[in-house]
Amino acid sequence: MPIQNFADHSPAQACERCPKSEDVWAEASRVYAKQSRDSAKAVLARGVAQIPDSVRLWMAAAALEGDKAAQLRVLKKVRGVGCGGVWRGDGCGWRNVGFASADGDGDGGR
Repeated sequence: MPIQNFADHSPAQACERCPKSEDVWAEASRVYAKQSRDSAKAVLARGVAQIPDSVRLWMAAAALEGDKAAQLRVLKKVRGVGCGGVWRGDGCGWRNVGFASADGDGDGGR
């Protein structure tokens, strides 16, 4: 279902019909955000469960948090996805996204 037809369906139906579409999950969260922030968070939680490698959905989930500490907690959950997840394509280090530690071993200073 193309995103243009989103208005013809409820956001829940669209997410069920296209569970691997970032656009559908992002639009559904935007629609639900008009009702409540918690509803939008719930939609994005289901979205990242369906598409755990979606940087766009993880960033949208973090953006819905009220403060920087909460945003950081959301983004730290990405690390729990496992090796080959959102931030690291060839291993478990942070080197691939510029988080290499000063000692250069790519573990973010750990």
